[in-house]
Amino acid sequence: RLVVSDVRVLAGQTGEALVELEAVGDENAIGFSLQFDANVLTFIEVTGDDSGTLLIANTHFAASGRVGVAVARPAGVAFSPGRTRLARLTFAARDPATPSSLRIGNSPLSLEAVSVEAVPLPITWTSGTVQVSSSEKPKLTVERSNASELVLRWEAVPGRTYRLMSKGNLNEPEWRRERELTTTGTSGSMRIPWRGEAQRYFILQAD
Repeated sequence: RLVVSDVRVLAGQTGEALVELEAVGDENAIGFSLQFDANVLTFIEVTGDDSGTLLIANTHFAASGRVGVAVARPAGVAFSPGRTRLARLTFAARDPATPSSLRIGNSPLSLEAVSVEAVPLPITWTSGTVQVSSSEKPKLTVERSNASELVLRWEAVPGRTYRLMSKGNLNEPEWRRERELTTTGTSGSMRIPWRGEAQRYFILQAD
């Protein structure tokens, strides 16, 4: 089975999609095409991750959102059982957009797998998701929900981990970690205790 990774990237920056093979142990060569929304991503390059394989790419249709890739081990040598990285595709993200997909297709190169005896093998695939978010720094809003609690909200990138840090005074040598959250949607929020301070400063770190 081929597995395409998700791509989460900020507008105007570059991101990578990984295509991996969950090998049975008798596959010698794999061919596939990766299809993407050319209005969202601009293809830059494709590289292999294993020095023991040969990678050939057809990028003539990249401007239309299609890149063909063939990856092969030496004659008579199979991919080891388990997950193997076949290709790393680099893209530049355009404007923020609704999520789109990275799909395995048959153009310009048909999806196929062959064994060390050059016998065709069955193969399936799992698509990935593309999320392009605004490159602007998220605006963090803070409000009191009750006499003992603060609520903080911000725009988020799905799947990204955010760490909230605070100080009671900017002259303090260290920021204090409040909470950490991995978001699943395009917004994030945290509730933290309010200790009755006259002031508190916050920063939001993203991994």
